[in-house]
Parts: sequence; C-alpha cells; structure tokens
Amino acid sequence: MGQRGPIIVGIVALAAAAATLLIDADAFFQGYLYGWVLWVGPALGGAGILMMHHLSGGRWGWPVRRPLCSATLTLPLMALLFVPILIGVSWLYPWATEPTGSEHALIEFREFFLQPWFFYLRSAVYLLIWAIGGWLVWRASRQPNGSAPALAAAGLVIYVLSATFAFYDWIASLEPHWYSSVYGLYTIIGQVAAALCLTLLVASLVPGVIRQPIKTERLHDLGNLLLAVVVLWAYLAFSQYFIIWNGNLPAEMQWYLHRLEGGWGTVAAILIAIHFLLPFSALLLRSTKRKRARLLGIAALVLAAHVIEVAWRVFPSFDHSSGWTALSASASTIGIGGLMIAGFGLALGWTGYPNEANETR
Repeated sequence: MGQRGPIIVGIVALAAAAATLLIDADAFFQGYLYGWVLWVGPALGGAGILMMHHLSGGRWGWPVRRPLCSATLTLPLMALLFVPILIGVSWLYPWATEPTGSEHALIEFREFFLQPWFFYLRSAVYLLIWAIGGWLVWRASRQPNGSAPALAAAGLVIYVLSATFAFYDWIASLEPHWYSSVYGLYTIIGQVAAALCLTLLVASLVPGVIRQPIKTERLHDLGNLLLAVVVLWAYLAFSQYFIIWNGNLPAEMQWYLHRLEGGWGTVAAILIAIHFLLPFSALLLRSTKRKRARLLGIAALVLAAHVIEVAWRVFPSFDHSSGWTALSASASTIGIGGLMIAGFGLALGWTGYPNEANETR
C-alpha cells in the first residue's frame, strides 16, 4: 500500500482546514476536534479487539489480525495529531475561560479538575499510555507464544479506564455541568464497533491486506461479534438516556435537549435506525453473516452511523457553528484520515502476515 498519495492528500486537506483558522478560529478547532475524535476511534477500538483476541483466542481473530495490528500501530501518530486540540483549549472548552464553580461540592470538584494545566497533563498521560501501549501490543502480537495474554489483560483494563477519563475530558466537558457514569463505556463500545466494521471492509476490499479472503465460517464469527457489539452499544446508549431522563435534573437533561432540538432530533432518530435497528435485524439472520456482500453492507452502514454519531455528540455542545465549521470538519476528517491511512500502510509492511495456519482455517 503506497503512502505518498495519502500523505499528500492529508497535508493539503489539513492546510485547507488550517486556512479557516484565519477566518474563524472557533470553527477550525471545532471541526478539527471532530475529525480527530472520529479517526482515533478505530485505532483505539482496533487495539481493544486485538487485546480481546489475545485473551480469548479462537479462530475468529486470525484473519483480521494483521489489519488490527496495523491500526493499533497508528496510535503514536494520532497522539501527535492531537497537538492542535491542546492549542485550541481556550476556544473549545468554556471551563478554560469561564468559572464553573458553585456551592455544589461536585461542581466545585469539577472546577478543580477542569483546570487547563491539569487538562494538558492528563491528556499527555492518556496519549503517552496509548502510544506506548499500542507499540507494546503490536510487538507482542508478532510473538504469539510470548507475553501477549498477560499484556492484553492489563492493557484492556488500562484502555477502559484511560478512555473513560479521556473522552470525558475531550468531549463530555464541552458541557462541563453535564455528567454520565456510562459515557466512557458507551464511547469505547462505539469505537470497537467502528474498528470492527472498518477492519472487515479493509480486509475484504483492499488487496494485499490479508493473505487470503476470509472464509465463510470466520465471516460468521465476525458477524456474531458485530451483532454483540451493536446490541451492547444500544443498551448503553438507552441506559444513559433512561437514567438521565428519569432523574429529571436540569443540568443533565440539557445535554439531551441540545441533541433533540431542531435537526439534531432527526439525526438521533436516524442513529437509532442505522446504528441499531437495521444492523440488529439483519445480523439476526444467518444468511447475512455468511454472505460477504451482505455483511460488508452492514459494516458500512454501522461505520456511517459512527461518523454521524460523533457529529451528534460533538457539535451540539457548541453555542454556535457555521459553514466554516462544516468546512473545517470535512477538511480535518480528510486530512487526518489521509495521514492515518499512510501510517496504516506503513504499519502493514512492518507487521507482515501472521505466521499462523489459523488464518486460513
């Protein structure tokens, strides 16, 4: 897989996104945050699936192990691409320029927790953990008889804990008075769904990524895994909504009100349909999971839902957005995606094919 083309596209697109900085700084950072969050999901989710396979074993993971390893190895690149978000903290997060304190003890704690210097420190720790952890998991994956299971067991715990705090900091704190104990796991399952779908599409459609086409039995296994992830995502999404809505606390309900007003309510309905109802109904059928075209169609649908869901979670948090925000988001998504594709292609060369007969069984 050549890297020059994606690198050029990525640099040009990011330059176009940066041009919006001269016109509307808020729009640039809002769009860039969306693009980064969108692309880091498959990288982190891929690492999570890879670690799950190290722990559980089974033939289901061998056909897609190479692209999962390569996706995991892009985490250092994604850490580097986070730098513009650190620069834009005062444009993105209201707590960086406005006090959020009150007499409520929890809000007082958030005022301490959401200090810019502490945010920078935590972000650096999260990114460093993921970059080093991604490299360690990739290295262990090349030595199946080594310490991979023990590393995966610790890595999954660290992934869940770090991602829970990280995405509270980076997305949920866009509305600092809102809180959900489900938000971290809800985000993680969405990342796993995106990673599984993207891996299926890349492994099946891009020549040279895997040695041989995925056999019907392994497609069935991966389809079952996708069904479980889709159901878990829906369960967590509904649980968060049900608990907050029944709690009837204005500060918590406001998050959903922002995402149900205007056109965002229609987007929410679309998400329910394409991220759960349609995939769930289709994946219940054995024929869907054993027919390559059908399974890839469902994977593409869920991946499209992930793209929409990230926008649904990010953009309503801002008091105002404009056409420049849409331009920045589009250019940032293409730019970060181009660089990530280049990094993925480079990592494929380092990873090689798994030296396992399991891949073809």
